[in-house]
Amino acid sequence: MISIPATISLLALLAVPAVVVLHLFRRRHRPRVVSAVFLWREPGRAPAAGRKLDRLRRSASLLLEAAAAALLALAFAGLTFPGAGDPRHLVAVLDASASMSARGADGPSAAARAADLVRERVAALPSGSRVTLIESGPRAKILSGPAAFPADAVSALARYDPRDASHDLTPALALALEISREGRVLLLTDLFEPDALPPEVEVLSVGEPARNVAIASAERARGGEGEKERARLAVRSYSDETERRTLSVRAAGETVLERAIEIEPSGRTALAFDLPPGSPAIEVALDSDALAIDDRALLVPEPRRTLRVASTLPEETSRALALAGPRGGIGRLLALVPDSEESPPGAAHFLLAPRPPDSGAALVLSIESADGERRDFAPPFLTDKRHPLLDGVTLDGVVWSVSTAVSLGGLPLVSAGNEPIMTEGDAGGRRVFRLNLDPARSNLARSPDWPILLLNAAEMKRRELPGPARANLVSGEPLVYRGEDEAAFVLAREPGEDEREVPARGGVLVVDDPGPPGLVRLSARGKALAEFAIRFADPAESDLRGRRPGRREARAALLEIDAEESRSAAGLLLAALLLALVDWFVLARRREP
Repeated sequence: MISIPATISLLALLAVPAVVVLHLFRRRHRPRVVSAVFLWREPGRAPAAGRKLDRLRRSASLLLEAAAAALLALAFAGLTFPGAGDPRHLVAVLDASASMSARGADGPSAAARAADLVRERVAALPSGSRVTLIESGPRAKILSGPAAFPADAVSALARYDPRDASHDLTPALALALEISREGRVLLLTDLFEPDALPPEVEVLSVGEPARNVAIASAERARGGEGEKERARLAVRSYSDETERRTLSVRAAGETVLERAIEIEPSGRTALAFDLPPGSPAIEVALDSDALAIDDRALLVPEPRRTLRVASTLPEETSRALALAGPRGGIGRLLALVPDSEESPPGAAHFLLAPRPPDSGAALVLSIESADGERRDFAPPFLTDKRHPLLDGVTLDGVVWSVSTAVSLGGLPLVSAGNEPIMTEGDAGGRRVFRLNLDPARSNLARSPDWPILLLNAAEMKRRELPGPARANLVSGEPLVYRGEDEAAFVLAREPGEDEREVPARGGVLVVDDPGPPGLVRLSARGKALAEFAIRFADPAESDLRGRRPGRREARAALLEIDAEESRSAAGLLLAALLLALVDWFVLARRREP
């Protein structure tokens, strides 16, 4: 069919009679001298030179040239194939939440059902239509297009593999509406919540309610030197019935533990077991159910980043602050801070001192006091609750005694009225926390806030040491690694998947999206640096009881594509070109002597 605005373009069909008129005129040939004319075919019918009309002779050249002219005219007019309808642009958003990979009772997954529906919609499109497929996620991703050929879009469905944690669909829908120019957008999901979506979106839910059991949490904890590691797990039921599962633990390809567990409806059960020192990565797995992604968890050893701790405080101050052990020193502090050891002050990572030192790279907690008058303060104190040093610190019931002869510089973290009693400063590129505190008169060391404060300071410094911040991650958690120098880092997933280079700033690597669950290896300059295990844990995705099918029509139609955007014109132009080539070949053979 031909669109009405293009009817005027049919005037290009006048090229067909023009070709016929040219064939009516005699042709001018180059004279050739021959010995005899009886050897030539029909010599009397060769037209003489001139511009007289001759009887029209049917020939292959005439037919080819007329057909080529007709095809060019139809292509210029914007022909589409009869009965095919106007070409359309289908824009579809596929929900990439992990729950889309859940399987029904005896059928395919929700993702497979969604892909089949997309194939049906693509097959029903008129000829010349286009398709754009968008996969949702923390960052929307275009699977095919924009405006890809239908065959390419169908092929791109093979890359649709929903494994993301729960996320907002708005970014993907906003991108889809922009591409569709406010036309209809098809959303394929498993959670039917149409009221929260724009009216231009056709909602098609393929979800089915199902019972599910998931590994809710998993961690490896290491004791002191030579002590066994301990794995702690929590398994949660998202079912209204009592569930029975078998939990197995494998290490180095061998099953080291297998245990039957029973979980009450919507209940939770905890397990713990020891691991020998130096155990490799372990895999914890439940027997499969509706959602497989939350039935498996990898746990790699957390790397040991030993914190060197030192103190130059006087012995009586150490005892007043409950830092000294039975034999003096800082034995209680070392027992409080995991993976720590005592070191000389010049080599320490974390230093307690009576005043800020002139040099060094340690994080310093300076407990300052002086002879003279004292002032005592009671709560409430003004604190910077957002600072990591004060995370979990309340100072309730603390009596804080200060020396009037001490003046703290830096940014106030804790103040009594208008007087700062704890500050943060920077000396030579290192952090210094200064406390105006008389330990003998204050009860801070006997409150629960004091060990929290010490641990916060120690862990702040540990995070600055070379190595991974955490080796066992949850989907959506960033991967953080601090290197000793600038390097080109390379992330490699399990065998069979490609490597990728990742940039770092100042030697610190932060990967916001390290990928789906699995094992990730980090290297630099060909040297292995660390292993990371990513596991899936998201209650919103594991709870499948609220999934259900549903459909809501959109208030907009699919975007109509202009005729020149269709394949028809390209096909007609190609056919005309082929006819012109055949015509040239026919004429060339005739001109051969």
